[in-house]
Amino acid sequence: MQTLVSRNTSPLESAVASVTKLQAATDAYNVIPDHVSLGGTLRCLCPDGLARLRQRVETVARGVAAAHECTIDDITFAPDPYLPTINDPTLWRDFAGPVAASAAASGAVTEVRSCVHL
Repeated sequence: MQTLVSRNTSPLESAVASVTKLQAATDAYNVIPDHVSLGGTLRCLCPDGLARLRQRVETVARGVAAAHECTIDDITFAPDPYLPTINDPTLWRDFAGPVAASAAASGAVTEVRSCVHL
């Protein structure tokens, strides 16, 4: 899963993929379950990046399952992704930019292109 972020996402398009839930079909400690569910979160700064991340999750998950002679019954994603917080451009221009510039050793701040399109 981590390679989906490190190898498939531009450094300018920050992304996070987290597996945060593993649920087995049994509570026994000495039985290998015949069914397991995984859950987690995907976050990305732009809708295109999130769509690409979702597609890669499905491709990689199905490939790993096939390599282990397993199948995946269903892959679902939350219908509405949480959009990132967008900084107020006026606040940046009048306050945060000058403060950041005064704290920078060079006295300059470089703005990086945003991929967020609302």
